Amino acid sequence: MKRKNSNVIRKVEKKLIIKDHKTKKFYTKFKSFIFKKIRNKDFAVAVSGGADSLCLAYFSKIYSYQFNNKIHILIVNHKLRKESNKEALLAKNILKQKGIQSAILNWNGKIPKSNIQKNARNMRYLLISKYCLKKILSIY
Repeated sequence: MKRKNSNVIRKVEKKLIIKDHKTKKFYTKFKSFIFKKIRNKDFAVAVSGGADSLCLAYFSKIYSYQFNNKIHILIVNHKLRKESNKEALLAKNILKQKGIQSAILNWNGKIPKSNIQKNARNMRYLLISKYCLKKILSIY
């Protein structure tokens, strides 16, 4: 039986430890930047399913564990392509395997025919803003 790759993180006595030096260095920079902005407040992170955003979600989980705040990992499904539902579910499953809860925000409005990038960005910001207003700001 192969040993699972545990060079990134493991739980030890309710403490998360990053073992890899380079990963720890990146996390330290991330933590320093985030701490200046939010400290121990709840926060949301939008994840696309790419390597960078999955890493961001993972670092956010570690940060929330250290500072005892709640993170909201959000996956936006613009529904612009046939594969978008499948891709959103794939990202959700990858996060779930790492013990990270996430929510898929689905666009239910009219699909834009022009200026697709700009309109998709506006849709994303609208969905994320509505979610945060409802779920995060209502706490305070």
